[in-house]
Amino acid sequence: MAKTKTGIVLIEFTDCRSPAAAKTYYQPSHADYYIKDGEQKIVWGGKGAVKLGLTGRVSAEAFNRLVENRHPDHGGQLTPRNADNRKVGCDITFHTPKAVSVIRGVIGSKPVDEAISLSIQDVMTEMEKEARTRVRKGDKDEVRVTGN
Repeated sequence: MAKTKTGIVLIEFTDCRSPAAAKTYYQPSHADYYIKDGEQKIVWGGKGAVKLGLTGRVSAEAFNRLVENRHPDHGGQLTPRNADNRKVGCDITFHTPKAVSVIRGVIGSKPVDEAISLSIQDVMTEMEKEARTRVRKGDKDEVRVTGN
C-alpha cells in the first residue's frame, strides 16, 4: 500500500494480486458497507470502462469477469497474460480530514458530497492520463503510457 497526500486529501493505493482476493475485497456488495441507504453508488468510470461498454452501477457478475481477465459482457479472454499472481486491481481510497465532516454537518451533506465527488472525478481523470502498462513482448522491456 502506498500513500500520498494531495492538498488536504490523503489517497491510499492498495494492490490486489489475485482474482480470488479481488472478488473478496472489491465485491460491490461489500464496498457499500460504509454507505447508508444507497446514498452513493459504486459506478464504472474511466476510458477503459467506456471501451468495454461499462456504464452505471457496477454489477458483481461483470466485476468478477473482469478480475478473471474476461470481457464483462461475453466472457471472452481480455489479455494474453492470465497468471494467477498478476496484479488484478488497485484500490484507491480517498480520505478527507475531519473538518469536512464538521462542514458537512453545518451546511448539509448535499453540497459537500457533490464537491467531494467532483474532486474525486478530477483526480481520477488526472491519474488516468498517467496510467501505464508493462510491455514484455518480443525484444521489448518497457513501460508505456496508455491513458486508461
